[in-house]
Amino acid sequence: MNKITYILPFFLLSTNLIFSQETGNLSGTVVDMNTNEPVVEANITVQNTKRGTTTDFNGRFNISNLEIGKYIIKISHVGYTTLEQEIDIEANKTIDLIFKLSEDPLALDEVFVSATRTKKTIDRVTASVEVINAKDIERMGAQTVKDIFQNTPGLNLQYGTFPSASSASKSSVTIRGIGGAGTLWLLDGRRISSEVKNPYEMDRIPASMIERIEIIKGSMSALYGADAMGGVINIITKKSKGVFTGDVNISYGANADGDGANFPVNANIRGSLGKLRYSLYGSSQNRSSYTELEKTNTKVGGGRHAPSQTPPSPGYLNPNGPTGGKPFYMQADGSVKPMPLNPANLLSDRIAAQNAFNQFRSAVSGNIKDNYNTDVTYIEGSFVSTIGGRLDYDFSDKFTTGIDVNYFQEDRKGVYNGFFHPMGYKAPIGHKINPIVGYNLNGTPISFFEKFGKVRGRIPAWNVPVNSKDDNYRFDTSIDLNYTPIDKLKFYARVYNSFYKKRNTSTLKEFADFGYPTEEKSAASGMSADVTITSFEAYTTWVASKSQTIILGGEYRTEGREATVFSQGPGFDERNVNYLAFYLQDEWNITDNFNLTIGGRYDAYTQKSYTDGLGNIHQSNTNDKFTFRIGAVNKFDELISLRANFAQGYRVPDIRELFIQKNTPAGLQLGAHTVLPQFNKTAYDINPESINTYELAISGNNNRFFYEVVGFYNDVTNMIEKIAVDANNDNKIDYFTFINLSNATTSGLELRLKYNLLDNVNLDFFW
Repeated sequence: MNKITYILPFFLLSTNLIFSQETGNLSGTVVDMNTNEPVVEANITVQNTKRGTTTDFNGRFNISNLEIGKYIIKISHVGYTTLEQEIDIEANKTIDLIFKLSEDPLALDEVFVSATRTKKTIDRVTASVEVINAKDIERMGAQTVKDIFQNTPGLNLQYGTFPSASSASKSSVTIRGIGGAGTLWLLDGRRISSEVKNPYEMDRIPASMIERIEIIKGSMSALYGADAMGGVINIITKKSKGVFTGDVNISYGANADGDGANFPVNANIRGSLGKLRYSLYGSSQNRSSYTELEKTNTKVGGGRHAPSQTPPSPGYLNPNGPTGGKPFYMQADGSVKPMPLNPANLLSDRIAAQNAFNQFRSAVSGNIKDNYNTDVTYIEGSFVSTIGGRLDYDFSDKFTTGIDVNYFQEDRKGVYNGFFHPMGYKAPIGHKINPIVGYNLNGTPISFFEKFGKVRGRIPAWNVPVNSKDDNYRFDTSIDLNYTPIDKLKFYARVYNSFYKKRNTSTLKEFADFGYPTEEKSAASGMSADVTITSFEAYTTWVASKSQTIILGGEYRTEGREATVFSQGPGFDERNVNYLAFYLQDEWNITDNFNLTIGGRYDAYTQKSYTDGLGNIHQSNTNDKFTFRIGAVNKFDELISLRANFAQGYRVPDIRELFIQKNTPAGLQLGAHTVLPQFNKTAYDINPESINTYELAISGNNNRFFYEVVGFYNDVTNMIEKIAVDANNDNKIDYFTFINLSNATTSGLELRLKYNLLDNVNLDFFW
């Protein structure tokens, strides 16, 4: 009993002392010194204690129940100079201060989402990453993504990859020698529906709406799947940071002759209303064309003769030719062969065919010139308007949801020298596309056109001036949510849809010379399409320990294309592909300076069943692929960091490589699965491209100087290439198709030096 009596007073005394300690609170707002915008997720540390926190979307933070006394508060954020400030906590009082951070001109950029789907500085990422931020874009004076990339070292713009008349003014981005189809484009992490290889995108996205661009060099298929074989370009738009901001930009530019004039108007506002944050933007670009004078070398017909040198007799009437001098006839089974319907009429048939050819030859040689001077467009005349925005709502500190909407519309036009365009002059009777189908009562042969009132095709002209016009629009929507039930666990989910409508026409500039009554009648080779991408994706981030973060995610995506390029006719045919994927990534900070990233992804992709232009039914076909990557980075000190990375990647053959069947201004394009008996073209499979990427880099920086040296080696298997085919062995290209070539390699060495000469002056060298 006495024992209890002594212990109890001591316990009461101790408890009383604990609860009687006096405390105070610290609150504050962290803002950018130049813009006064809030700095989100700045790190707040109370030195010599275990207390700390981060700022919210309004730049606010709060640390409660600090013991009275003086403390050093450390405030840091990537891209800013760390701030240390002494504060004095008084009993039962709350200090509310404003902390202003100044930009660190040589600070390493923070990377979020693209490289690892987690937030890191570049020196902690095992892949090669380049970040172009809003201030870089402003210094460039860029108006579009194309302007940005033309001023970004290490990126190559590849022109002429798109099979349209306008390919001279379209370019794709290639990274480290891997073609444009191997670069995955993302807008705020979303795939965008567009043409194959995204040849238009660089002129569509205004620079004013961009917060930053993250460029990942090297394969990222282990995180993103197909199409990320060469790298990833993620364009991240400006988001609300809580306070109201807005800007309007109007400019005008042209060359010394006034060509290629551009008149962009851009505006955006960002702010918040309670728990709702908003970001809205709009832009329009009115650009005049830039042209250069070029001369055509025009040819006509299958023999590709200069118009003035059209032979006096066609090849099918040559007795020593492959037809034995016989015209073409439509047989009872619908086939067309140089086999007379009535051998007794062969002589009169030949005379009728020759007379018709003489009229055709007279029209061609008398109207079509051998050469045309053409002002070929290298910058298209265009009007592009974009409007969009994002809304975020914070239901609580743990649950946030957002909605993205983006709409753009564009009109484009240009003049080009098309590789191919059909003529308006009707093929003479006896020609393969206007065969003899019967006889009148007097024995005169009747042509296919005379009987049916239509043509089976048109005779081509080669290297001719054409007008190309585009009327396109795209509408993107996205809904996402973030849920953080505990500090170490985060769930993210998103569903998005991207719909793209493209309407393209190509007409002859000199339509009357080529036998058309109006320009509209000469319209041909239109490459129009409706493209839809729908995706459901989700991943969870688990901080398993202070040194380890694990990401587990999945994706289901459908891509559908209705297009005029899958058959020779003007109608739309449809092709659909589905993707299902799961991925896992483990980021392990083995020590404070040594980081290891391991990841893998499984993809299953299904080509849905379809019916081709010949009526053949193709069943669904499913393939799968696993890709792996591992990388490590060790920071020995500020001046030496060593990085090593190995990654696998792949690319599935795209819609064009598999299914195109179109006489385009760039020539007849036939996909691997296309069948065309005329040229003995049969269907065959092409395998996905695969790549193993090896990379070794060393980098470092001090207060004013940064350097990086990167060596890379890419080993590509089953590279898909476009080839020209001479099906008739007459030394003329009959069509283009796609095949797997033997293995290929690319390698290189990259050197980057950056020196901060003055506070606002940087010297940047890339080789």
